[in-house]
Amino acid sequence: AARGAGIVRLSGGTFMAGTIWLKSNVELRVEEDAVLLGSPNLDDYNEEDAFVQNYGSKREGWAAKHMVIALEATNVAITGKGVIDGNSAAYFDESKVSRCFIGKAGWRFGGFRPGERGEVLRPGQELLFTQCKGVRIEDVTIRNMCCWTCVFYGSEHVRVGRVKVRNGFRHLNTDAFDIDCCHDVKIGDCDIVTGDDAFAIRGD
Repeated sequence: AARGAGIVRLSGGTFMAGTIWLKSNVELRVEEDAVLLGSPNLDDYNEEDAFVQNYGSKREGWAAKHMVIALEATNVAITGKGVIDGNSAAYFDESKVSRCFIGKAGWRFGGFRPGERGEVLRPGQELLFTQCKGVRIEDVTIRNMCCWTCVFYGSEHVRVGRVKVRNGFRHLNTDAFDIDCCHDVKIGDCDIVTGDDAFAIRGD
């Protein structure tokens, strides 16, 4: 980013990380033989007051901590045929079934979420693009997310294609794509299996 533009390549292994800040004119390319794995330690992620637009949900049990953040950036991308893994196994306790959603569509037999009474015990929106211009996400497999998978907030000129999403079918709040107050967003040719909305669109 300091040089004005560039590509960061991950290849040949598994790379564990906390928050990655994606800067303007930078592409994060995860090659086919690579996995970017979310840290099992919440302390490895951003501070919750890192920027004014940030928020979490104590009621739903997720923190304002993210795997990738692009904040007010221009011309950013995540590409490659590799895997971005949110490491949900570190945060969801599948021995505990949440009964709070019984009777609503989707979790007829109950869903899993960490903690009781809404403690914040997991990362929140995993790939977060806040007030960005020019976003491209292509070809990657995104799996095992702990919360909303890919969030576009107040962004424009967004292109997503050929992305595979594989989240736990009974993991609550694991939306695939959340589009909030955006302009010119095109998402296509994606293959989605998740425990919540495939798409959630907001405009307030």
